Amino acid sequence: MIYIYCLFNPLSGHPFYVGATCYKLNIRLANHISECKVYGPDRWSRKMSFINKLLSDGIKPKIRLIYISDIDTVDHYERFFHGMFVYQGYTLLQKPTAFSYKNTQRNGRYVSKYKQLRKYNKIIFKNTLIIIW
Repeated sequence: MIYIYCLFNPLSGHPFYVGATCYKLNIRLANHISECKVYGPDRWSRKMSFINKLLSDGIKPKIRLIYISDIDTVDHYERFFHGMFVYQGYTLLQKPTAFSYKNTQRNGRYVSKYKQLRKYNKIIFKNTLIIIW
């Protein structure tokens, strides 16, 4: 399962970033925040600059689950929700062409984890059917 989420400003309630992860959302939020502390301002993206501005004002960004997807459709839904927020008038701090969850190098471990989970679920489901039958 891949979680599609949005980061939003808790003061305005407006989303400013749409992302996807297979980790728990609180861990992913902590990763976004730690990126600002690890990298210097010269390497910050627009998202990191905005998060740093919130943190300097004493505000922590919030994260909200939007959708749960599988590895095959995650790029589609991430683009869909990005487009939906832009259509509603929100300014998101990433490029819509940046969504390539399936084609990233780091995705190798996600794909293997996902395949192992699917295989495990099939075994459990099969054994459960045998026990019930």
